[in-house]
Amino acid sequence: MKKRSLLSLALLGCTLFSCVDQEVIEESSSSASISSGPRVYEAFGPYTAEQVEDICVTYAERVNLGYKPECCFIEYDLGVYGAAHVNIIKYVKEGKSEVKMEKTISLYGYYICTLPSFSYDLNVWIEGQGSFDLQRLYETDVITDDDIKAIIKEADRQKIRKGGTFDTKLEDFSFNLNWGYRFSNTYDSGTSLIKREGKTNNYTASFSYPNMGNIYQRVKDLDIYSYADEFRPGSEHSEGTTAGLRNTNYRYKLKIGDKTITCYTVRLTLDKSEMMRQEYRPHYRKFFELVIDIKDAIESSAEWNSMNIPEDDLLVDYG
Repeated sequence: MKKRSLLSLALLGCTLFSCVDQEVIEESSSSASISSGPRVYEAFGPYTAEQVEDICVTYAERVNLGYKPECCFIEYDLGVYGAAHVNIIKYVKEGKSEVKMEKTISLYGYYICTLPSFSYDLNVWIEGQGSFDLQRLYETDVITDDDIKAIIKEADRQKIRKGGTFDTKLEDFSFNLNWGYRFSNTYDSGTSLIKREGKTNNYTASFSYPNMGNIYQRVKDLDIYSYADEFRPGSEHSEGTTAGLRNTNYRYKLKIGDKTITCYTVRLTLDKSEMMRQEYRPHYRKFFELVIDIKDAIESSAEWNSMNIPEDDLLVDYG
C-alpha cells in the first residue's frame, strides 16, 4: 500500500469534487503568437486568468528546465479529483519550430494519453500549493486508481489516446504467447494448441488453459496499451531500444487482439524469483508476472510433457 505524505494527509480534509466534464476548447490557448511585451493571461475552461497564471508559473518552476512561464499554455483540462486539477501544458519555444515526435504518458501500467510532441506535458495543479508531478501524487495516495481511470476516460473523450482501453468481453477473450531464445514455443488459447519447434521437426499438443477468467482480469489490470510494442526492462530508456538484442536474449511476445508486446529479457534464464530480485519498474514487473505465470502453467502441464521430442531434435536455449 502506498504511504501517504504530509501533502496527501492535508488534502484528505478537502472537499471532494466529482470529475468535471469540461467543454473542450476549440482553439488552443497557445495558438496565439507570443508577443514581445508582457503576457496577458486569459481564462481557460474552468480556470480564471489568475489561476492560469499560477499554473504556468508553478509548472515552469517544477520542471526546472529554464522554462519561461509566459511560454507555457494549457492545452487540455482533464478534470478535478479532490483538490487536484489535471491538465496538459504546452511549452512554446520562442523562435523555434516544434519537433513532431509523439510522447506517450503512462503510469504504473496505466496508459493515459499520447501527446503530439515533447513540447506537451501532463501537469497536476492544486490551488494554493502549485503544480505537481502526477506520479508523485499517485504514490502518496492523493490521486487514486479510480482517479486515474477517470482521467483516462476524459483523455479518451478528448481523443488524445491511441488504441483505446482494453474492453474485450471475457467470452471473446483469447491470447497468443511466444517465448524462448528463438520464439520457438507458441501457445494460442483460441485454438488451445501448443507448438514447439525442434531442430528439424515441429511438435504440437492440445491444451485448454485453466482459469481464463484470472488471466482476463490480469490483462485488464495490465492496461496493455500502456506498453511499447518492444522493450527491454532494466533500462530507463528501454522502449524501442532492442537493436543488437534480437539474437542474444530470451524473448516473450504476447498478442491480445490488435496489440502485440515483445519483451527481450536481460538474462535467458529469467524466472519469477529472479525477476523479483531485479529492480524493474512496477510497470514491467506486472508484464513479467503475467507472461511467466502463463509460461509456467503450460510447461508444467501433462500436455506439454506428452510431446516426446527426441534429444537430437531438441532446441536448447543457451544462456
